[in-house]
Amino acid sequence: MITIKNGLNLPMAGNPVNLIDESKRSTRLAVMGDDYKGMRPQMLVEVGSRVEVGQKLFEDKKRPGVFITAPGAGEIININRGEKRKFESLLIKLASEEKSVAFKTGLSQSAEEIRKGLVDSGLWTALRTRPYDKTPYIGTSPASIFVKAMDTNPLSFDPEIIIKKYEKNFYEGIGVLTKLTGGKVYVCVKKNSFIKGQDPQVLVKEFSGPHPAGNPGTHIHYLDPVSENKTVWHIDYQDVIAISKLFSEGKLWTTRYVALSGPHALNPRIIKTRLGASIDDLLSGEVKSPSETRVVSGSVLNGTGYFKEKAYLGRFHHQITLLAEGNKRELFGWAMPGLHKFSVTNVFLSKWLLKKHLALNTSINGQHRNIVPVGSYEKVLPGDFLATNLLKSIMAKEIEDSINLGCLELSEEDLALCTYVCPSKSDFGKNLRELLDLIEKEG
Repeated sequence: MITIKNGLNLPMAGNPVNLIDESKRSTRLAVMGDDYKGMRPQMLVEVGSRVEVGQKLFEDKKRPGVFITAPGAGEIININRGEKRKFESLLIKLASEEKSVAFKTGLSQSAEEIRKGLVDSGLWTALRTRPYDKTPYIGTSPASIFVKAMDTNPLSFDPEIIIKKYEKNFYEGIGVLTKLTGGKVYVCVKKNSFIKGQDPQVLVKEFSGPHPAGNPGTHIHYLDPVSENKTVWHIDYQDVIAISKLFSEGKLWTTRYVALSGPHALNPRIIKTRLGASIDDLLSGEVKSPSETRVVSGSVLNGTGYFKEKAYLGRFHHQITLLAEGNKRELFGWAMPGLHKFSVTNVFLSKWLLKKHLALNTSINGQHRNIVPVGSYEKVLPGDFLATNLLKSIMAKEIEDSINLGCLELSEEDLALCTYVCPSKSDFGKNLRELLDLIEKEG
């Protein structure tokens, strides 16, 4: 077992109970452009087209042969674009009776047939690379594959609740993944997990400790680090189940289990929904003080803000988080004891009162300033990183220094805690993405 010492578990109120609610329904779904980093879509449908589940919607111009497929059957009602015609979202109004594209079945298919099935169904995009955290190019192979079967994000639920429900499919999906690499398939789980390896090529590795102990970036750093010349892939446990369903049933499985949680959730719990579901539909009757609530698709640390064209569940999100808006100024806030606030630097009285759960809000408690090296970053970034030096290099876009300091191992979620504890209020995830895109562009 690998124990993570550096990290942080936010003491947030609103944790979900381990109860699955299957009553929620969504009438609309969306495919969100921001879920596919660096993608440039070549549309295969238009507004008014009727599609089936698993039908190809568009091809990625930058990765020829990579397709994004429909998560639901119905009518395309809108294709939203932003500045410079950037693709933002494609909306589907669901039909009363949904039809699905039929795919070839067979878990024992050859590696080439498995790849073709993943590409044709759109499940190829469930795989992501390190470095760069993007969809793999067609025809490439990784040194190893990592399966994320644990979650340490604030207000998340235990993935093993879902894995137990689909245990047979989970193991079948892992078996399929072994055909995509000549290396190992690492299944990363919590301490004392029931999950066991059933193939010599599959290694089950236990991790314990605070967040980000559950992040793929942490697992990769400790087990099979990447470099400019070495790539690994990672995939989420619910997509592993979907892979099994694809090859055993011949249909694209679009079910998604997410935590509805946070201080402003009236009834925090696990809900069964679908990929790209309308958040408006899911939140009906679920929000405390809606006018004073910020809705986040994903983790509170690095999720996506809710607004109009983006009011849909993200492709890789397992949470919908409801937070109080922190838009109120506090008179002499710097001098207050902070009974209901949290800080990693022990400056608030709440630290010593040992409150387990706080109703944290969206306030960043300050303005942007120069980086102040007070040791906060080192407390929350695990692994062999010189945290402050790395973050300074990322902010300055110093390519060579950043690579030498380990930036290729990271994605935005790996620096989310650094952003949270930053006394300078810097968004390190945004700057890391800009740097990674620059490194990839320059080759």
